[in-house]
Amino acid sequence: MPAKKRPIKLLYVEDDRAIQEEMAEILAFDYPDLIIASNGEEALHYYKENLIDIILSDVQMPKMDGLTLIKKVMMINPNAVIILMTAINDADLIDQAKQLDTRFYLNKPIVLAQLEEVLKQACDIVNSK
Repeated sequence: MPAKKRPIKLLYVEDDRAIQEEMAEILAFDYPDLIIASNGEEALHYYKENLIDIILSDVQMPKMDGLTLIKKVMMINPNAVIILMTAINDADLIDQAKQLDTRFYLNKPIVLAQLEEVLKQACDIVNSK
């Protein structure tokens, strides 16, 4: 995984408990400051309460979807580094995410090599600030 200049605080947002547990185990190895949320509302709360460097979020979730989460986070921090994940291959959804200045977008099921590459790029952005 990515070489980091300082510990990166990653917020991982996933409503599917089985996927969440599996991915959290993988992510926690390289991101010991990992914070996990089960929906957009919870994620927004954690974002406001912590110094989050990167958000890795599902799009379709209960209470608040990923696009709404991005809109609210961008109002707080227009330079937030966000990675969106979705099982839906919808061009309109991708366009909406790009309009929100989301730099990274992954299709589910997640390919670990792609996730590692995207996280490396995201960490590079955080470390360059």
